[in-house]
Order: sequence, then C-alpha cells, then structure tokens
Amino acid sequence: MGYRSDVVFLTYPNKREDYPLLKLYVDESIVARARVAIDDHDSWNYEVVDCDIGVSSNYSRQICLPDGSPFLGLVFKFNDIKWYDSYPDVQVLESAMNDWDENFIDGGEYKFHFEFVRVGEDCNDVEEKGTDTCGLVWIEPAQIHIGE
Repeated sequence: MGYRSDVVFLTYPNKREDYPLLKLYVDESIVARARVAIDDHDSWNYEVVDCDIGVSSNYSRQICLPDGSPFLGLVFKFNDIKWYDSYPDVQVLESAMNDWDENFIDGGEYKFHFEFVRVGEDCNDVEEKGTDTCGLVWIEPAQIHIGE
C-alpha cells in the first residue's frame, strides 16, 4: 500500500491582472508536464478560488491578493497520495517550487506566490514551503471525538 500523504498546493498572483499569466504557467508548466510524466491526462486537476464572485470560496472573511484586490488563485488538493520524490509527477511540482524565486521575482517582489503543505501518516511528518504572503494554507490538529 505504501506511505501516504495529504498535499495542498495553492498559487496566486501578486496582482489580479496577472492571473491569466499564472493560469497559463500552471496549465503548461505544471499540469501538462505532470500528466505527460505519468501518462494520465485526467489527473492533476485544480480548483479556481475566486472570492470576487464566490466560486469555490469557503472563507468567512474577505481574502485579498497582496495588491488589495479580491483573491483569485488555483489550488491542487491531493488526499491519501503517495508523495515520493522519485515519482515523475511529484518531481514536476517540486522542480517548479524549487525554481520559483528564479522564475517569479520581478523588481524584488514576487509576481506569483505559492503555499505548499504536505502532511504524512506520521504525526511529525509535515512539510511546509512557499512565498508565505497570505498564509492561506495551514494545518489544524485532528479532532478526536468520543461517544456520540
């Protein structure tokens, strides 16, 4: 069965007007490459999070981009996935994150941001990385209930 993790990768532009460029980058440089790497053209789907029109938004407060405009981003969620560095599709996303600074810093500030969290089966196996601007991805301790 193998070791499993839950993974969230959220990415968003610094300015709402740059969203089409971010989406193009994600579609061509992450999704397409990951799908080719594992020869599965139905995987690596994301959700659009758009707080301006309320699509896929489950937030109780208004979330804004760093430029102050309503939040618009893309989120990948993987539950119970084998997240091994040796897997080709995982390598695609890891490579994108490792090259983020080189690709997306313009004039000393990020053009696009990302937040990544991976939680493994072991309670101490947590990995977090990103540009850490909005802090929209976080871990909440598991809730344990006894009785009804």
